[in-house]
Amino acid sequence: METMFMFITFETTHRAIAFENLLIDRFAIELIPTPREVTSSCGLALKFKMEDRAAVLEAIKEQDFRDIKLFQYHRHHEKSQAVAMDWREAYAAEA
Repeated sequence: METMFMFITFETTHRAIAFENLLIDRFAIELIPTPREVTSSCGLALKFKMEDRAAVLEAIKEQDFRDIKLFQYHRHHEKSQAVAMDWREAYAAEA
């Protein structure tokens, strides 16, 4: 079984909920426990579909990125990996 998705981690629960409120009406998002491959201060991550990446990045481009991190998650059978992505590179890839 293979699973792939994107997620954003936050330093505070307040920021996680604020981003959820910003995106919930436009995307299939979900607040999840941060995957164990990643450490995060508040323990929450905002999960979204890989195919929504460009649109989600566009929707949040005016936000403050100082305390949030973007990841790509891939799980194949029993092996999983969360890869941190640089925000500037993510936006450049979408341009």
